Amino acid sequence: MDSVPQRLARRLAWKLGNGVEAPRELRLIGDGPLDRADLETALANLSPMLRPAPPQALAAALAELRSLTCRPSGSEVDLVATAWVERLATWPADIAIWALREWPSRSKWWPTWHEIEGLMERRAHERLELYRRMKARGGLQVANGPRN
Repeated sequence: MDSVPQRLARRLAWKLGNGVEAPRELRLIGDGPLDRADLETALANLSPMLRPAPPQALAAALAELRSLTCRPSGSEVDLVATAWVERLATWPADIAIWALREWPSRSKWWPTWHEIEGLMERRAHERLELYRRMKARGGLQVANGPRN
């Protein structure tokens, strides 16, 4: 929320999800429209935080993960690395690198994609949800309507 102008941040609240693993939901407080400039500022501030890491940085983090975990025998290292880099490149850089570096503290075994994706989803949920809601303005009222 530090990336959101104060006037807008005061209108947003996170509601706990329905269950232990359920993500929090973003809610709008009040009935008035949101200021377009505040929305645009929020998007401009959030956009850099969503950029993916360069493939070289992801490959280096994967190599570190490989050196710190045990892998099943017979896995094709090059094919695996290519597939992982492609998928990780759809996530914010800091989130993807964090998940790869965090994993060896959780398990001695090479992770499945599902396990790493779960770590990233939990870590990035609020940032991604805030960006999506600001971008789509879905469920949020905007003073001047959507801009093309």
